[in-house]
Amino acid sequence: MFGIDGQEFLVIIVVLIVVVGPKDLPKMLRAFGKATARMRETAQEFRNHFDEAMRETEIKDLAHSLQDLKKLDPRESLTKILDPIRSVTDDLQAEIRKNTQLQDVSLPEEIVPPAEEKTTGQETEKRADA
Repeated sequence: MFGIDGQEFLVIIVVLIVVVGPKDLPKMLRAFGKATARMRETAQEFRNHFDEAMRETEIKDLAHSLQDLKKLDPRESLTKILDPIRSVTDDLQAEIRKNTQLQDVSLPEEIVPPAEEKTTGQETEKRADA
């Protein structure tokens, strides 16, 4: 138990009987047992409170980690990655629109198809005569 052999234990009991006396020895052993029980209860209570505090800390850490994970939205990171591509695409589309508008304005008349003329019955006769 405490590194005490059988002979040493007997010596301690004899000394207790002599010092305390056989009459008060049971009361003293009872008090010693109660004190030991209180120390064990206190130690257990301390251990329980300590474990509870550790669980609360772990739960808080876990909740904090979960909040961090919620902040790590993959859509946001993909948007950041693809945003330069999107801006280049927008620039290209704007340039294409600009060039298309310039081409519409600068086409020579030879390339532009003539608009259909509306003819009346008299004009058709004049063409046929010519």
